[in-house]
Amino acid sequence: MSKLASSSHLPKTSYSGVWFLLGALACFALMDGISKHVSLEVSISMIIWARYLTQALLVSAFTLPKHGKAILRTSNLKLQLFRGSLLVITTSLALASLTFMPVGEFTAIVMTTPLFVTLLASRFLNEEVPLIKVLLALGGFIGTLMIVRPGSELFTWHLVFPVCLVLVNIVFHLVTGKISKLEDSLTTLFYTVWTGAFLTSIPLIWFWSTIEYGHLWLELISIGVLGGWGHFLFIRAFEETPAANLMPYMYAQIAFGIFWGWVIFKHVPDHVSLFGIGLIAILGAVGSLLPRIQAWFDGRRT
Repeated sequence: MSKLASSSHLPKTSYSGVWFLLGALACFALMDGISKHVSLEVSISMIIWARYLTQALLVSAFTLPKHGKAILRTSNLKLQLFRGSLLVITTSLALASLTFMPVGEFTAIVMTTPLFVTLLASRFLNEEVPLIKVLLALGGFIGTLMIVRPGSELFTWHLVFPVCLVLVNIVFHLVTGKISKLEDSLTTLFYTVWTGAFLTSIPLIWFWSTIEYGHLWLELISIGVLGGWGHFLFIRAFEETPAANLMPYMYAQIAFGIFWGWVIFKHVPDHVSLFGIGLIAILGAVGSLLPRIQAWFDGRRT
């Protein structure tokens, strides 16, 4: 097991990490919005490469001076590389999805992942899954169907991209849950971004495309900066505040996604889609609050 010295040893009792988390989610949602915008003129392979290379350079600049070679120490190299590869696949599927889906609706569908992870947690993470969590996952699925319902403009063959994204994202979350118990978060982040930078560079040997306009390069760099900064804030959030206190706020990313979709593309989901989006957000928040609700009831009984 490899653990770097960090502030994670400090007692985590406050909600100060919530602000870090909200900042991270705002970065991720804006990153998706810019990715969708720049994909109108730049190939997906170039966008993914620019994102990971920028993130890798930023992460290295912040971690190597402080931790040096210690950041490279891992006893689970294959698992680290596997996780990095999974994230590249999810990023590719996300960009493919964003080419035809609005940011808000896309974010809502992706945020069903934690609900579905609970259904598989008992098998892969040896966690007990109560019936209420199964029902919440079913409700999240119903919310998704309301967004991509037959007859809507999103109900096309392109749905294969977000469906595959959720499936791969579930595996990614399960692997993350396992590796988080074995490795330091900064080590995992370092291997993840450099695995992504390496894998996304390979196709460019054959598919490099020249980008002539400077504003497109600025957008590409901003995608990487937002992703890197978002991951930094995300890690800080979990260092400052217990995960159980943060989970209900995770679904704020849906609101950020709708906001940036409106700002950049002037798009607002229709009423049925908004209801489905709200259903996913509420059920997700309730699911993350279940342990605290159960603890409260147990305390009342005693």
